[in-house]
Amino acid sequence: MSRAIRALLISAVCIYSTSALAGEEDGASGLPALTADPGTTVTVIGAPASTPIASASLAKDASAPTKEPTPKAVPHKTDAMLESALAAGSSSWPGDPAVLSELRLGFRFMETGALYVQTGLGYAPVNNRELVEVGFGAQLWLHLWKVKPFARLAVLHQHEESTASWKNDFGESLLGIGNGIRHRAGAEAALGMDFPFYRTEKVEIDGSIEASTPWYPDDRGPHFYLLGSLGLGVHYAL
Repeated sequence: MSRAIRALLISAVCIYSTSALAGEEDGASGLPALTADPGTTVTVIGAPASTPIASASLAKDASAPTKEPTPKAVPHKTDAMLESALAAGSSSWPGDPAVLSELRLGFRFMETGALYVQTGLGYAPVNNRELVEVGFGAQLWLHLWKVKPFARLAVLHQHEESTASWKNDFGESLLGIGNGIRHRAGAEAALGMDFPFYRTEKVEIDGSIEASTPWYPDDRGPHFYLLGSLGLGVHYAL
């Protein structure tokens, strides 16, 4: 009997010691025991996950407003045009520099072609000549990037008169009916370039450079002039 009791006591002590050792190992590791719960999702450390930075970047790109393309300027169908220029150069006579102020009025169509009238006042030193010019012409433009090369052709009528006669009969000389006026008929060809620097729905303002050659077949003055000019033009859409 005593042997049986002694065996039971020894078995109980062994079972207790084994349980105590197991509890100490779990406590030393610092990890809680995992329990299998069917409703719980277990995340494995080290598994690949979506990158928060990439997700935020995609969200930002999606929410950023898209930049609308700049609309192309619609050409004006018909413009009233006013252009002024200051020209300087020389005639075919030796030692005969010339200066001329010009004004052109007309209509431009689809910003490509124009019809105009022009007038000019100038001076040349040989024979102390006052120059009065009137004409009618046409002009064509090309559109290259932000500049507009152009070509002009005009029919001209020019009055050349001495400064003394101009002073004596200013009004009549300006109208072309004064004494001593040399009436000359000719033509003009010009090449140049417009530089638009201001534009609204109705108005366009351009600066311009130009080279021109007025030509006259008669012998009452120099046969031609070589001129370079700087100008300013205003175009108003009708």
